[in-house]
Amino acid sequence: MQSVIIRVSVGVCFSSANSGSHTQTSWVYKEFYIFMNLHNHYIFSMTSRVIAAVIGGYGCAVASSFALVPWLNIAFDMQKPDAVYLATMLSYLFYLGAIIWCFCQKTALLAWRDIIMSSLFFSLFYLLATPTKELVA
Repeated sequence: MQSVIIRVSVGVCFSSANSGSHTQTSWVYKEFYIFMNLHNHYIFSMTSRVIAAVIGGYGCAVASSFALVPWLNIAFDMQKPDAVYLATMLSYLFYLGAIIWCFCQKTALLAWRDIIMSSLFFSLFYLLATPTKELVA
């Protein structure tokens, strides 16, 4: 099993007052060794994937909801409340897809990359469909 050993040194200062005018200061050092093996790496990878799935997936769903509203207005000639309602319902599918996608990737870094890229894609999609006067106001 492949392991990494991390050495941590901690120093603590204690001051004690004697009956005279002198104070005595002493330092206590303690060394800790942290053994990081493949089990810890697995825990870190899964924690990162869960955070990417929950928080990154939510951000991707919000971005998809914003991006779909103007396109539904343009493509299907929907009223704005109906487009918002349909885009919100479709964003749940994107959220589910993002959660599944995070756990299908080989590494957590690839999961984060794909979540960020899809959120940026939906943001660009939104900016292309929104007239500039709506962005300013």
